Amino acid sequence: MKKDKSVYIIYLSLFLVLLSYFIISPKTAIFYAKNGIIICGNVIIPSLFPVNFCVIFIMKLIGNFNFKSDSIKNNLLFLFSLIGGYPTGAKLINEEYKQGNISRHNARIMQYYSSNGGIGFIISAVGYGIYGSKKLGYLLFLSHSVSSLVLGILLKRFLKKEKSAKDTAKAENIADIFVLSASEASNAILSICSFVIFFSVINGFLSKIKYLKYLCYVAEITSALNLTKNIYFTAFLLGFCGISIWCQIIAVSKDVGINFIKFFFSRLFCGGLSAILIYIFLKIFKISTDVFSNNVSFVGEAVKGRLSVSVALGIMAVLLIISLEGKKRGGNLRYDLLK
Repeated sequence: MKKDKSVYIIYLSLFLVLLSYFIISPKTAIFYAKNGIIICGNVIIPSLFPVNFCVIFIMKLIGNFNFKSDSIKNNLLFLFSLIGGYPTGAKLINEEYKQGNISRHNARIMQYYSSNGGIGFIISAVGYGIYGSKKLGYLLFLSHSVSSLVLGILLKRFLKKEKSAKDTAKAENIADIFVLSASEASNAILSICSFVIFFSVINGFLSKIKYLKYLCYVAEITSALNLTKNIYFTAFLLGFCGISIWCQIIAVSKDVGINFIKFFFSRLFCGGLSAILIYIFLKIFKISTDVFSNNVSFVGEAVKGRLSVSVALGIMAVLLIISLEGKKRGGNLRYDLLK
């Protein structure tokens, strides 16, 4: 009990310091919060929401099929984690566990190697957005994918799997699946954006303190990727994820529950192996990072345009209203929203 109290005191102290910072420097906090919102509007929502919507919709359709082997569905979950990006894989695995299709033990094992960056984010936002080359983005994605695959093979090899429950999923109406997919994708993206905005402010706070500014590299990945121009460290960060992504994964994995120590070392493994693999791939394909532009920032580009922010947020609002209207409540949208 004393140990629990000491942890609470530490967290209380940290958040009191943060609150003091917000009160003393409101303009600075607002500035970095706006940067976080712009990143969400120009990068996170446009690149992740449509993909998440489609991935969730496809997985719900697939859920109506009975597979003879659990490995087929598990491999699909891993594949979609690489397509949807963080924290899509964690969310899909949590949903499969809730439906009784995966045991908790197996779900936890899958969470360790299926918490991956998405193909669009790594190739377009990181490869082209930061380094000015989609070719380098492909190599980053390849190293990222292979490191996760190797971790998955090792975990399956050395950790005993439990037999999953039989797939008892009932067939759902296509319209219901569409509405549920919109609702779940909206909730997931809103959760991601809340962490991005919050940690954008945290990074702004840390950057002002001499001995704490290096913590920005492990706090929020989009900010960290713009701070480093080292391709090997970039590969490491994509595998390591950072605290903001960890919070998102833990948030969508509340039913499964995650052993944080094991999860932390799985991220270290993926990050370290990704850095080694990108070095090998650059040698194999004889690519020098000197030829790539290091002056492009996808955050910087995001600040230039505001139209996509309005469009993306407008689409999110419409789909959220549709999902609320589809819920079995009073049947009156205005009443349900104000209730």
